[in-house]
Formats: sequence, structure tokens, C-alpha cells
Amino acid sequence: MNRRQVRKRTGAGGRKKVRGTQRPPLDPKQVFGVQLLICGLLLLAVLTLQRTPAAATAYDAVETALTRNYTLQDLQTGVKTAWNRVRTGGTQLLAAIGDLGELRIHAPSDGEPVLAASANADGTQRGKMLVYTAEEGELQVYAAAGGTVTETLDLGDGTFLIRISHGDEAYTDYQGTGTVYTRPLDKVKKGQLIAAVSGDLFFALTMDGTSVDPLEYMK
Repeated sequence: MNRRQVRKRTGAGGRKKVRGTQRPPLDPKQVFGVQLLICGLLLLAVLTLQRTPAAATAYDAVETALTRNYTLQDLQTGVKTAWNRVRTGGTQLLAAIGDLGELRIHAPSDGEPVLAASANADGTQRGKMLVYTAEEGELQVYAAAGGTVTETLDLGDGTFLIRISHGDEAYTDYQGTGTVYTRPLDKVKKGQLIAAVSGDLFFALTMDGTSVDPLEYMK
């Protein structure tokens, strides 16, 4: 074999040509460090979005980040995704709360409600509620805000009471529902269909154990 043939096989400089690019294996310590960074960003998103529906899926994302086998490209993508969630979380948080940091809610049903007063057993006023009446057919009932269904109580008269927790001691009650589409521990989104009612829907909002006027918290 002459020199010309050797150069043709090895290329310039006498080095063999290698097809493709072989990346060195990832250091397990580096992988774990980036996993912690991703999880830290996702946990920050959870804390930021604790009053929004996005929190329901953020916990699953943290678990996935801890157990996944990463490539270098996965790590780069994961960090970008986690950071974007934190950045967009601020916008979603501002949309979920008001200027004074109060929960903002969506109307639980269509139509014009009537503001009524709820009473205790002794006749004293307990708080205010909204009453929606189904004039024809059924009224659709929607979650006023994102949260977790804590109970669906059978009232014994063919209707149910649905209670949803929205975090920070904020609850909404939907009394008088006939058909229920949720069950306890379900995660619901703001505006999600949760029930139907053929009579009257009694809607109440409780903040820190006190019944408040729902209209003051609606957009």
C-alpha cells in the first residue's frame, strides 16, 4: 500500500474519519444536579400556582423529573420548560387573584342570580349566597375556580351539595344540584362543568370560615 492510498483512507493529517459525533456519557452527578434544578423550578411554579388548576399537574411533573432517565438534550429541554412554567405562572397568578390578593371567581351558572341571605338555626343571618333558577330545562353548573372537590353530599331530597376547596381556606358550595359529574378528590378547573340542576342552585363562597358576598369576588 503506497502513501497516496494511506492518505485517502485516513484523510488529511493521517487521522481516521469518524462518521457521526459520539458524545461522552453524562456524569450521574451532573444529571442529578440538573434534576434538582428542574424540580426546584417546578416546585416554585407549584407555590406560585397553588390557587390555579395548573397546580394539579405540576406535582406529577416533579415526580416525572425525578424518575426519568435523561439525555443531554432532555436536560436542556427540561430546564427551559420548567423555567417557562415559572415565568408564565406569574401571569396566571395575577389572573386568579385580585388587586388585594383575593380569590377571583367565575359565575357558577348562566343567567341572572338573585342575592339572598343564608340563616343560622336561630334565625340570625349567616352570610350571603347567590340563587340561580332554572326557568326551563336544566341549568349547567360550573366550578367557580380551580380546586379540589372535597365532598358531594346527598341531601336526601334528590339533590346534592358539592363543595370545592380552592386553597387558603377558600371554599365554594353548590347546593341543589341534581346530576353530579364529579366526586371527592377530583381536580377541577375554573369554568369546568361539574353538575346540572333543574330547580334552584344555591351558591355560597366561604373565606376563612366566614360566608361572604360572592359578587364581590367575581370579575
